[in-house]
Amino acid sequence: METAKPIIFLDFEGVLNTKQYASDLRRSGKMPNDQYGYLFDPTAVSSLRDIIAERDADIVITSSWRDEGLDKLRKMWADRDMPGEILDITPFAIDRSIIIDGYMIVQRGYEIKQWLRDNGRGRNYIIIDDQDDFLPEQNTHIVRIDKKKGLSPDDVQMAINKLA
Repeated sequence: METAKPIIFLDFEGVLNTKQYASDLRRSGKMPNDQYGYLFDPTAVSSLRDIIAERDADIVITSSWRDEGLDKLRKMWADRDMPGEILDITPFAIDRSIIIDGYMIVQRGYEIKQWLRDNGRGRNYIIIDDQDDFLPEQNTHIVRIDKKKGLSPDDVQMAINKLA
């Protein structure tokens, strides 16, 4: 019987795309975005590639970019020659939302919990994010990223160890 692949719950902002990389592109006279949005930092992409190569993990997108839909994200992934495969996007846990200053806020932790309940029981997983809106039971699965640097080589070993 085949074992299910581990899951990487992946954010983009501050993880794959950083303000620093966008600034560097602008300073060198290049556009920081393409038809999909901000370009991803090559160092962050390389770090993600290393994690996936070591653990053969699937990706579930938690980023707000999931508003674009799964098909468009998969097309972007292919067009940008990104590592691994996008398995899915997390659901919008509207029932767990709160309104703050007129904006609906949903903790990503609830959305991940719902996805795991519906699709991933028993799967090992990590959450790669620069935010901290997760549930206490998810703390041992989080790889917290410094949003100034994005996903870096320093984060790779921690992610690999958590997926062991």
